[in-house]
Amino acid sequence: MTDLKTLREQLTDVDMQIIDLIHQRQSLSKKIGSIKRKAGKPTRDFLREKQVLELAVDHAEKLNMQPDVIVDVMQLLIKSSLRTQEKARVQEEGQ
Repeated sequence: MTDLKTLREQLTDVDMQIIDLIHQRQSLSKKIGSIKRKAGKPTRDFLREKQVLELAVDHAEKLNMQPDVIVDVMQLLIKSSLRTQEKARVQEEGQ
């Protein structure tokens, strides 16, 4: 039987992996934002946001997870990506 300390250490490892993945996602988001700006496209893409959420819900359901938590997390990540891209747009445009 695994003890509480060991489980908490495992949980901490998973948390650090999640943070690493969020960092990776933010880096990709910055690159995407740069491409959007160069192409004259808006920061927000509602169709893509819908697709991201649908994919997340589908994957959560395959794992027998409640999708509401996953939707909340993904919406937070999308919001963060939009903020990152908008901040870069403002800096680039010198406003």
